[in-house]
Amino acid sequence: MATGGTPPTGAPEPGALETQRQSRWLGQEYADMTKLREISARHAHTAARAEARAAHLLTKVDKYRHAATAVREKAALVRGEIPEMQGMIAQLNGQIADAAKRATPGLAPSTDVMKLQVKARKLQQRAADRERKASGLELKAAKQTQRASELKVKADRLLEIARSHEQESQVYRQRADQLQMAAAGRLSAPDPTGGSAPPSPPQ
Repeated sequence: MATGGTPPTGAPEPGALETQRQSRWLGQEYADMTKLREISARHAHTAARAEARAAHLLTKVDKYRHAATAVREKAALVRGEIPEMQGMIAQLNGQIADAAKRATPGLAPSTDVMKLQVKARKLQQRAADRERKASGLELKAAKQTQRASELKVKADRLLEIARSHEQESQVYRQRADQLQMAAAGRLSAPDPTGGSAPPSPPQ
């Protein structure tokens, strides 16, 4: 040693411990970055699934609303026939009343009056059937609207879940990017030992 001989076998080279320490740091940072990116990807996947389910439900919502609108329009058309029937019934009732005034007291109504009464009753029955049909259609439309509202609530809840997971994904992605930038900054700094800097970790 005093004469300038070679160092003993197994002795660390100058700067070797520092290089090994930096390598361990880089390895740990790389593991942290990959874990953060994995968590970010999981949140992004959950957000994408929630958005897909919400889109599916919103499509159903539009279909139910469109069907309800069509049924309501049909109910309006059915109910639109009732006023005309009611007008005809009022006219027949007026004719029946005029005939009753002219009839001889104590005698049964004539066949003409009976025909008017039967015609009026048939019109009343048709008007009642139209009202029943229109009410049934409106009930169907109301059920479809209610179903659409329930699905809309579920879709809104899924969209909230998607936004929450997307925010979490961005947080973890930013933390991974910060670790990567910090590691890159240390690697670009000059090595105080004069050795070469270790290679940058893969992204």
